[in-house]
Amino acid sequence: AEGKLDCGGRIQIGGATLADVTTAIGLPPVLVRANAGEVHFAGIASGTDTAGVIFRGLKTGSSGADADTAASGNTEAVTLSALAADGGAYRQIGAFAIFTDGTQGGGSSPGSARILTTPSGSVTQVERMRVTNAGNVGIGDTAPDQLLEVQGATDPTFDITDTTTPSQLRLQIQDSLGVIGTTTSTSLAFITNGSAKAFISSGGNIGAGTTDPQSTLQVGTTENTTRTYAQMDAES
Repeated sequence: AEGKLDCGGRIQIGGATLADVTTAIGLPPVLVRANAGEVHFAGIASGTDTAGVIFRGLKTGSSGADADTAASGNTEAVTLSALAADGGAYRQIGAFAIFTDGTQGGGSSPGSARILTTPSGSVTQVERMRVTNAGNVGIGDTAPDQLLEVQGATDPTFDITDTTTPSQLRLQIQDSLGVIGTTTSTSLAFITNGSAKAFISSGGNIGAGTTDPQSTLQVGTTENTTRTYAQMDAES
């Protein structure tokens, strides 16, 4: 493919004009365009060691390329951004970004990862997920302080589906109600120490000490054994 090098040190490969990209998204240092088909980038790491193909973006706090000035916290280091033409302009439709995530220096270089998409009816990207420097994951939460946090304005819901049956487990929080259960004709077990201690059948029967309750509420098995089903202590 033919290439061009302009007076600003920018490289163009392929059929697009530098003016096209300047108008659309601002001129990047490198432009690659295919007039038909796909554009592929490939790297091959040869040899038997564990080294692979690495793309690095360097973030510094200085105006040059040196590492003498620490980068500020919460600043964008590398972003992979996707744009699509909407008939009048190129619009961002999604991005994956790496940010500094705190003070850099003194043997500490915290970073965070973010995934963004643009919703239907909008041209503005929204952050969907963040992984903090502590490894906490937030979905709809930009500052998760637990291993996994999910936030949403309208009944945020977490579904796990076994596609073989299919069967589905649902965890949901509503305005004034927490919900856990199944959305299919599937029983629900409550497990401690690796075995079911309480059980709700797909028909709605509840069992404690049995995984096959035959009535609305069954405590223990049907064996004729002595058991303590309930204990109530009166306060003195």
